[in-house]
Amino acid sequence: MWLSCEHNKIMEKNGSLYDLHPLLLQVVHTVKRHKMIGPGDAVLIGASGGADSTALVHCLIDLEERLGIGRIGLAHLNHCLRGEEADRDHAFVAEMADSLGLPFYDKKVDVGKFAKKTGNCIEDAARVARYRFLGETADNNGYDKIATAHHAGDNAELVLMNLIRGAGPEGLAGIPPVRDGRIIRPLIHSSKGEILDFLHTHSIPFMEDSSNTDQTFLRNRVRNHLIPVLREQYNPGIENGLNRLSEILREEAAWLNSTVDLLVQDATIESGNELISISAPFFRSQLAAVQRRIVRAAIERVKGDTRKITFQHTDDVCRCAATGRNFSLDLPDGIRIDGSPDKLVVSRNSFPGNRNVAKDTVHFQYTLFADGFQDTTLTIKETGWQVAFRVVTPGEIPPEKFYDSRIAFLDTDRLNAPLTLRSIRPGDRFTPLGMAGSQKISDFFINAKVPSCDRKSCPVLVSDGRIVWVAGHRISEHAKLTPGTSRALEVSITAVPDDTRQ
Repeated sequence: MWLSCEHNKIMEKNGSLYDLHPLLLQVVHTVKRHKMIGPGDAVLIGASGGADSTALVHCLIDLEERLGIGRIGLAHLNHCLRGEEADRDHAFVAEMADSLGLPFYDKKVDVGKFAKKTGNCIEDAARVARYRFLGETADNNGYDKIATAHHAGDNAELVLMNLIRGAGPEGLAGIPPVRDGRIIRPLIHSSKGEILDFLHTHSIPFMEDSSNTDQTFLRNRVRNHLIPVLREQYNPGIENGLNRLSEILREEAAWLNSTVDLLVQDATIESGNELISISAPFFRSQLAAVQRRIVRAAIERVKGDTRKITFQHTDDVCRCAATGRNFSLDLPDGIRIDGSPDKLVVSRNSFPGNRNVAKDTVHFQYTLFADGFQDTTLTIKETGWQVAFRVVTPGEIPPEKFYDSRIAFLDTDRLNAPLTLRSIRPGDRFTPLGMAGSQKISDFFINAKVPSCDRKSCPVLVSDGRIVWVAGHRISEHAKLTPGTSRALEVSITAVPDDTRQ
């Protein structure tokens, strides 16, 4: 059996909660406090085989009767990223499930290919694949709740990462104990030390993930370098402080969002499928902080979430709306904002926006960087697009920018100045990121289901006769960043407000 004899004896006692290991006690308090589990709920546990998820499995088994859990199952997703090590983890979780007599559900997803297909970074693609697998498994097998092993240290790391990026209250609120009423985090108030002590005390084996030491990941640098420095030189209780900040902001954000929901309701002129129209005079009468929240709330109603919507996006909307004139802005995931003196319309469209361009392709060509790469901004007067260039180092790129389709990052060592920014020409080809061979841009647009009206004004960036970016869609495999990249050219495309075009 996986549990030691000593552990079994402890669990056989009918004493108070304080007979339990501190980790079990904390889990009981966390589950009760956040109403994570109802009587008879079936709980599916996402199990990777690592210390955290293994501890979660044993905690919920030990507390199954006390918490009123109906049944427990284990689900494991093999991301196909770590070769034999990933197969080893899969076998470990399968053996653990068999030893504990639990249902076991597994799946393999090539996250590397999935990331290339979706254009997301590896971490984000893995998260999407994992939650999609857990949700489908729970739906297909009658589980009420999905338990993940996020703990207090994970939350502190995320808060600090978001603070470094300049996130707002929602970002600093960290990992919610309960998400969508279904995903629960019973270990969210427990420390890594408590988890390891529980495992070592009861001689429970677990797997080590070598990728946790890979310093190319921002989270690992924060965990293994930044937090230890802050703990040793600034605040011994830095994790507790970050978690306290997280909880305060989460509660205040919930209150503010409920207030903003009422304001959006009052301001709404029209609401339909993937569209909401709100009163512009009402919007302009609000404080800037309230305006930003109204924008995010309206986008969430249309899009279903606010992922990829940054402070800059919401600030652009507020800035343009303040003029009281007509404007149009295109945001990530096909979100379009059309403003007038009377109303703001948030709708879902396809990037790069439904421009009122002529039926024939718009022709333009601009030459850049004759004197070398530098920060600059160019407005394509023929289409109204503004393209900004910035030279950066890979380490200063916020991860969320990698999945914003309006932004590209190109290795400067793989580019030859000057560059050309021009319209698409018949027969243009490029090698989309993740592909080995070239493809006609016209075929790429068809496969990506880009509306024909949106293709006419789409710029391409060219280096030495080779297309390195189809703006707003995909970079070329030839210009991608690599572990050896020392400098990157950040290129972003945004719509110029109608009233500012020359």
